[in-house]
Amino acid sequence: MHRYGYNIYLILMEMFNFKIKIVRTNTWGTLKNGSWTGVMGALTNHQAEVSVTPLQFKIERMGFIDSTSIIYLCRCRLVTIVILVFTFLLYQFYSASIVSSLLMEPPRTIKNVNDIIKSNFVVLIEDIAYNYYEFFDSTANPYAKNLYRKKILVQGTKNSYVNANYGLKKVNEGDHAFYIDIDTAYKIISENFNEQSVCDLGEVTVLPPRRIQFVTRKGSPYREMIAYGLRKIHETGVMQYHTLIWHTSKPKCAPSGSKQTFNITIVDTATAFLILVTGFITSLLILFIELCSNYLQKRNFHPEN
Repeated sequence: MHRYGYNIYLILMEMFNFKIKIVRTNTWGTLKNGSWTGVMGALTNHQAEVSVTPLQFKIERMGFIDSTSIIYLCRCRLVTIVILVFTFLLYQFYSASIVSSLLMEPPRTIKNVNDIIKSNFVVLIEDIAYNYYEFFDSTANPYAKNLYRKKILVQGTKNSYVNANYGLKKVNEGDHAFYIDIDTAYKIISENFNEQSVCDLGEVTVLPPRRIQFVTRKGSPYREMIAYGLRKIHETGVMQYHTLIWHTSKPKCAPSGSKQTFNITIVDTATAFLILVTGFITSLLILFIELCSNYLQKRNFHPEN
């Protein structure tokens, strides 16, 4: 049962003083051989007057149900001094380059569905009825169909459908992509992922967002009452309150607050040490030349010595 929708109906029940009898189904409803299954079947067969679970806005459904509302990063010394200053600046620049390269966020290589298809990622899908019968079977999106054909069917559908906690655990381990409803994913990520793991995550939209709505049976006498109640709940802010409760916001990446440790190897600093050693050798060579030059000048000036 959709918890958000059920809580909205609890408010409607208190507002209009009525009770409901829950009719359980195993899917939202598909049209087969002219007849509807699941929630749509219960509505069209007069087993239910209203749907506690919001349904997607689809053209093929509009003829059978009524809509109530939509939820919505010196020279020689002078030369020595110049070389010293230049070497110091070069060292500073090199040090800053190392630090900035370590602190810089790594580039995002997965930006769209096509990148996922080309990658070596294992793709998993949340194990709910909606993902079996709705999206990949009925969508006309070529990228989604290509993803399903090249990733899901290749590895077998039996191993591809997993529960939300296991799927996000595999994503946190790496080399996995998980198709899941964002409300479910955000809650689990907020509770189980650390700050660095949150920053390492990438989000790709496979299918565009779809509108959902509360519906009633076609011609139901309760349509106006439910529509009025939903408008009232929306106008008073009660619906927004429940939206904040039941819809978890996206976890924010806060790298500045996280404690990260970076290991710098000799490979990273080899060039800096090479420049430093070269500077020492050059300085000693210049000093030796100056001493020899000074000795020769004194000897030429005092030939009797």
